Amino acid sequence: MKSLLIGESASPDVQRAIVAAIEESPLIEQVIHLRTLHVGPESVLVAAKVAVRRGELAESIAASIDEAERRIRAAVPIAGLIYLEPDLYEAAREDASDPAVSAVRTARGEQRPDDPAEPEAAAGASDPGAGAPGAGGDPRS
Repeated sequence: MKSLLIGESASPDVQRAIVAAIEESPLIEQVIHLRTLHVGPESVLVAAKVAVRRGELAESIAASIDEAERRIRAAVPIAGLIYLEPDLYEAAREDASDPAVSAVRTARGEQRPDDPAEPEAAAGASDPGAGAPGAGGDPRS
C-alpha cells in the first residue's frame, strides 16, 4: 500500500505493452514521453506524448488516438485513465529521449539513434538534483 500512496509506476512489462499498443497505429510514429501511475491496486493512469505523422488531418489523428486507447485497454485491462497527447517529433527536443521510453525500447531489443545509449545514465542526468554538490553528484563540481 505504501508504494501505491507514494505513486508507484506500472511495471516494465506493463510499460512495454502500453508502448507496443500505442505504436501499432500507422499514424503514430512513436511514443515521446510515457508516464504511468497506479491510482489504486487494480487501476493505472497512463499519460503519453505521442509523435504523429506530419500533415495528417485532426480527424485522422483523433481516430488514431482513440484506436490506441482501445489497444491499450485490451493489452492492459487495469489502464483506467488514459491521456494521449499528439505532438510532432523533433529529435533536437529535450524530451525526445525520455529515459522510460528508451528503457522500454532497449528491453524490446530496439534502439533508436536519438535514444540515450544507457537509459539508467540518462535517468540520472534528468534528475534536477543530479550533479549538485551534496546531492550524490560529482564531488569535484
